[in-house]
Amino acid sequence: MIFSLIEGHVAGMNGGTLIELKFKVWLGKDNHVLFGHGRGKLLKAIDECHSLNAAAKKLSMSYRASWGRLKASERRLGCHLAEHHQGRQMRLTE
Repeated sequence: MIFSLIEGHVAGMNGGTLIELKFKVWLGKDNHVLFGHGRGKLLKAIDECHSLNAAAKKLSMSYRASWGRLKASERRLGCHLAEHHQGRQMRLTE
């Protein structure tokens, strides 16, 4: 049996039959998401767009939903993940 792992997807061949194991990984605390694939996509979009509003639009999310997820992760992690820089621009923290 041959397996390959690509972005949360394991595929293998067993006698010509494709077998798939699909999974998601996230960090959680007290049954709440701290960080996962969606939060990672949001932070990447903020880094690329330098704006939470533009990042939300890029991901087809509302500003309120993106802001809420960012703030929830920051509150649960106990640190800021992004900060305002030069007026309304946003950048990720170090």
